This record gives sequence, C-alpha cells and structure tokens, in this order.
Amino acid sequence: VVKKYSDFIEYPIRLVSEDEDGEEKTETLNSQKPIWTRPASEISTEEHAEFYRHLTHDWKEPLATIHFHAEGTSEYTALLYIPRERPLDLFDPSHAKSRVHLYVKRVFIMEDSEELLPVWLRFVRGVVDSQDLPLNVSRETLQHNRQMGRIQKRLTSKVLDTLSRLQRDDRDGYSSFWDAFGIVLKEGIYYDAERAEEIAKLALFETTHTPEAGDAEPGEGEPGQDTRTTLVEYVERMPVKQKEIYVLVADDLAHAKRSPHLEALRAKGFEVLLLTDPVDEFWLQRLTSFADHPIRRVDRGEVDLEDEADKEKRTEKEKEYESLLEAIRKELSEHVETVRFTGRLQQSPACLVDPENALPPQLRRMLREQGQSVPEDKRILELNPSHPLVKRLADLAADEAHYDRFAEACELLLGTALVTEGATPPDPARYGELVSKLLLA
Repeated sequence: VVKKYSDFIEYPIRLVSEDEDGEEKTETLNSQKPIWTRPASEISTEEHAEFYRHLTHDWKEPLATIHFHAEGTSEYTALLYIPRERPLDLFDPSHAKSRVHLYVKRVFIMEDSEELLPVWLRFVRGVVDSQDLPLNVSRETLQHNRQMGRIQKRLTSKVLDTLSRLQRDDRDGYSSFWDAFGIVLKEGIYYDAERAEEIAKLALFETTHTPEAGDAEPGEGEPGQDTRTTLVEYVERMPVKQKEIYVLVADDLAHAKRSPHLEALRAKGFEVLLLTDPVDEFWLQRLTSFADHPIRRVDRGEVDLEDEADKEKRTEKEKEYESLLEAIRKELSEHVETVRFTGRLQQSPACLVDPENALPPQLRRMLREQGQSVPEDKRILELNPSHPLVKRLADLAADEAHYDRFAEACELLLGTALVTEGATPPDPARYGELVSKLLLA
C-alpha cells in the first residue's frame, strides 16, 4: 500500500519491527525520490529508461520524453513518455483511456486518469503531479474540474508538438512510431474537431507518388525505405491545375495500388493517397479539406478530370450507346443504381463507385461484422467508353437470338469490377461458373 500510494511523498515512512533475535529494527518503506521533481537537465537517459520500465514494464527505452513544470492558474509537473512499440493491450476496450497516472503533492491518486489525456493519445505513458488538487479528489469530481481541462489541453499540445518535432527531425524514428500508433492517433481527427488539421499534419500516408532519382532525398524510394508522405508534402507537390486532394480507401495496399480508379489520375500526373486503415472511413467524414484544398475520394461520385473536348466526346458516346447502358442497368438492377460512361478509366473496362452520400462499402462491411443491420446501397457502374468491350456488349445486346449471352456478360462485368477492388461477387459460385464457361467457349 505504501509503495503504491505514498512511495514518493517527501517525508519518510518507517516501519518499526523486531528481528529474529527480538531486537528492534527500522525500515524505510518509501523511496522519497520522484524523478519528475528534479530538473530535466539533471536526469540522465538511463534514469528515464529505468523509471519508464518501472511505470510500464516495457524493457525498451521510450522513443521520446516530455518533462516540464507548469505554473500559473494550475501548478503541476508532467513527465510523459512516448513508447517505441505497440503494447499488446492498445486495443483492449478496458484500456481505451488515458494511461497517465495522477499524483497530488507526490501522493498517488489515480492510475490511468481519463481526464489527463484524450483517448486518442492513450499510448502515452507517464505521471502528472498536481500541487493544487485536493488529496481527497474523486473520479467524479475530476470529470467536472476546470483545472483538469486546462491540464489536458496543455498536455495534448505538448505531445503533438513533440510528435511534430520528431516527424521533422527523425523521420525514420517517426515512421516506426507511426507504424505502431498511427491508427490510434488518426482517431483524434474524428474526435477532436478543433485539432483535426493539426493531427492530420502528423499522419503518414501511402501514395502513388514515386520520387524521381534527381529529386529524391538520400535513400528515398530505395527498396526497404519508407516512401509514405504527409499531407503538407502532398500539397507542396500539387500541380497548379490540381485543386483537390485525391484519396482512395481500400481494404489493403495491394488492391489500392491496382485500383482502376487511379488510371486517369495517374495519366494526368495527379498523386493519390492510399488509405487502408479501418479508421480512415471515419475521419474522412470530419476532415473534408486540408490547407483550403477539398479532399476528394476517387471512388465516390464524379471526379472531374476531363477537358471540354473529352466531355463532349463522352456525351456523344452516351447518346450513341444510350440503349446499351439502359439494357445493362436492367440486367444488374438488383445491384447497381445506374450505368454510365466515365472519364476516370484508361485501361480497365469498368469500375464501381459509390453515390456521393452513400455509406462506403468498407464501412458497411465493418458494421455487418459487428452484427448491425445495414441497408444495402446500390452503387454506380462506370464504363470506359473507349474500351473494346463496350462494342462487344453492344453486339451481344443486339443479338436477340442469344440474349442470354448478353445477360451473362453483364454478370461477369459486375463480378470482375467487384473482384478488382477486393470485394466478392454477389454469387461467387455463379461467377466461377460463368468464368469457366467463358474459358471453354
């Protein structure tokens, strides 16, 4: 009990007892040596590592240390550590809260005080020692304590400033941090509207950008090197004619890199950020722009990539094949809302996109896995007007004697578009049967 609650108070706590010979002995039970009360300049790296191990049972040294004393409306000392590796319980619901310990005048008050840091900084470990709070403070009174609100705001700023400095000065170290805790930090974009853009600056994203040999930093783009980018770096590279920040959400990086949604953007030299974390679906709902540039999902709605001449050509094609588009829509009416030509495809024959305000397919799958009932939104099937498959479909639709072949081709087209984005056809067995039939034709 003394070790837990009073180990660091400034007065010694002594236990008087008798030894085996009946002689009186005195033992000091508390260490009286709180590391955080000493000036930061006097604490060695080894001492920080030892206290961090005592606090977290993590045998690796912390990636960064934050140690400061605040005075004014609130007086307190904070000693915080940013870990190097992800703990096993990071996503344990019972630990989804601040992991910072609260002391008052060196007396231990509370483990994992929820009021000290927001939940999206739950990977930060450490202690806060307040000189102003009463010793009999309870969790209920802390929730409504204005001092705690001010402390949390200051601690949050300190952590974000430290991460920003780490990102700037030690990109390799920061990259390792992001691998471990980036998915948690991105929760802050969703939860904290006031700091959303500040947190977004810290994010690292996979990207379609490939540095040219003459432009790359030493080692950048080489095998094994981290080629992820920040939003600030993305904006700096944007061509003058590009007005939006393009992002693609996918289940994994392999499918994202091969997505047909990227074809026209790549052809125009526009970079696309590739998002594969489940949390990305949520923060994209909150952060709709960055540095005055709208964030545009390339797998949703219409992406304006054509000049006036290309738009006129596409409009003419839609008039020419109006009956074909309607026929495909009727065949796939159970699964698609409409069928249209698009300017976003270059090599692929077709792709699926979501209506502008629809629930994304990745989010629908997540909700279903949690046992929630989710209405199925029909998607939009977009066709490449210059692909030979369009002419072939038109010929099949015109052959009334073998119209069933047109219907099967429409099923294959939908199934292939789904497989390309990493999804499953509506009827996988039927899709496999049609593929086998096509191979034997």
